[in-house]
Amino acid sequence: MKHPKTRHLFDYWRSQWDGDRAPLRQKIDPQHFRACLGYTFILQRIDADHHIFRLAGTGLCAHYGREFRDHNFLTLWAGKDRRAMKALVEQAVLSSQAAYATFSAETVDRQLCPFETVLLPLRNAEGRRDRVLGVWQCLVDIRDFRGHRFVNHTLKSVFMLTNDALSVKPVVADSLLSGKAPPYLKLVHSSSEVA
Repeated sequence: MKHPKTRHLFDYWRSQWDGDRAPLRQKIDPQHFRACLGYTFILQRIDADHHIFRLAGTGLCAHYGREFRDHNFLTLWAGKDRRAMKALVEQAVLSSQAAYATFSAETVDRQLCPFETVLLPLRNAEGRRDRVLGVWQCLVDIRDFRGHRFVNHTLKSVFMLTNDALSVKPVVADSLLSGKAPPYLKLVHSSSEVA
């Protein structure tokens, strides 16, 4: 993770773990990550193709000129990048591990802005992992992009993180960005709920 705000959110999420279980979403307190709230979001997993924004920070919405609530996170991506992001967020939910990606966002006038995101699974009171807490963090001064709306996204790297974030699985990046389905993501049963 390149930005201190991304690391801060990851560290807070990690501090909320209950033994070997992902944090309960009811116990997540936004006061502990106030500094990154403008670019923080929460997704709800409906099924593998639909990870819906339930909350999105005002800074994130402002740079896209729209409200994200009730929109599908995966529609921000296209082609192999969408397949890779879908596999990444699904792997995060299924494994209770953090997922991390770097990407570039392109403005209408073709300026590129580097970003990173971390996707942190949460469970509900029944134990299902059905939400993802994340942050959409710009890696340069975002003020340079005021008045420019982001329209296209290109993934640069994707990783699964261990709970200490010191070890990653770069083979995931290679397989996801190549457009090939990783062997551990074979569909065995389709369900709208993840336990």
